[in-house]
Amino acid sequence: MDHARANELVLPVRIAFERIRQGKADRDAVVCMAKILLLVGFLTEAGFGLLDTAALDAIEKRLLTELNRTTDGGEWKFETNEVEELALVVNEFDRLLRETRLQAIVEANESFARLKSASQ
Repeated sequence: MDHARANELVLPVRIAFERIRQGKADRDAVVCMAKILLLVGFLTEAGFGLLDTAALDAIEKRLLTELNRTTDGGEWKFETNEVEELALVVNEFDRLLRETRLQAIVEANESFARLKSASQ
């Protein structure tokens, strides 16, 4: 994927991550992280990712727990180690967009779409 298109796709992810890092996360930011975590997971399972799948599974479990938690103020607070883990995922997502062949990214998106359809 060319750099301009990758930048366009990564920018909203980085903005969502920055809200989390600053302690100003809302549901949209957490959902954004969940989406890219799934895409990174699919691409990792396909052999393109550099992160450990067990680590991705653990991050996913913590993030989904956070997503299912209700908040009174509409904001989520993440521990420092959770923010650091999400930073790894965001950076891996960025790298995957720039270095992975487009067909693999399309297939990961299709897997995500099937998962989303099945859960509705």
